[in-house]
Amino acid sequence: MADPDSREVDVNPGFFGHARSNGGDWILVFLLMIVVALLQLAPPFERYVSKEAVDELRYPLKDNTIPTLVVPIFAILIPVLVIFLLVRFGHKDSTDLHHAVLGLFASVLLTAVITDIVKLYVGRLRPDFYWRCFPPGTEERFKPDGNVWCTGSARVIKEGRKSFPSGHASWTSAGMSYLALYLAGRLHVFNGNGGLWRLVVVLFPMLVTAVMCISRVSDYWHHWQDVTVGGLLGLFIAMAVYHQHYPSLTCVLLDNVPQKSFGKIVSLGPDLEAGRDHSSHSAAEAVSDSTLPTEVEHGNLKK
Repeated sequence: MADPDSREVDVNPGFFGHARSNGGDWILVFLLMIVVALLQLAPPFERYVSKEAVDELRYPLKDNTIPTLVVPIFAILIPVLVIFLLVRFGHKDSTDLHHAVLGLFASVLLTAVITDIVKLYVGRLRPDFYWRCFPPGTEERFKPDGNVWCTGSARVIKEGRKSFPSGHASWTSAGMSYLALYLAGRLHVFNGNGGLWRLVVVLFPMLVTAVMCISRVSDYWHHWQDVTVGGLLGLFIAMAVYHQHYPSLTCVLLDNVPQKSFGKIVSLGPDLEAGRDHSSHSAAEAVSDSTLPTEVEHGNLKK
């Protein structure tokens, strides 16, 4: 007969087990994907453009240095790969892997939806709009009210009215900022023990974002305000989503575990210490010494 005082703890249901228990969040993620796709079909606001205004938008019409199709690689694929490798060759915690990936997708897709909605309602013209409206070899045409009468490709003109904010900047900032926050938590950058190399690793994703933003301005696809707002938008959403899943970066109790695991460790106290490796031993000790309220309980506990 089983000891009535024995306790069985389900601490590792696997990635898909966590996905099932967080099904509502994943459904919302897929709905956001659909919304992003539908927003690409919507026409942007067509603001009045006088001759004087269009003459100021004569910057060269160039190809993207970083193509649009590459942006999801920087925003999603690379961060997912880095997170997977850290978990695979680190603590192998499926809870961490699930929440990190879920948070990443939520961060990027929320940013994408907000970016596209603002683009459509603002309808700001790109710096190269003149050549989109009047391709080389065509003459300028204006309506009786002085508004431009564009003769270029409808698709190219539509894209020319979606300058603010920058999608390249916001997507990349959301994904790379989230990755930087995750790395900062895993590497304990702000635990007060120094280690410049840790800070360099964390700042590298932010450098990628900066290069992306600069390329958008140097390609004359965006004004500097477009990339600034896009970058800040992605950063703020990444911070909000990250802290939904993980404790503060200055928390020294635990090894950047998701908050659901955090509550589970608090509820189990010293019984979990025996099963944790040496790197996390001091954290479990701090919890078991009643430094945190023991009534916090998120784990599945069976007696």
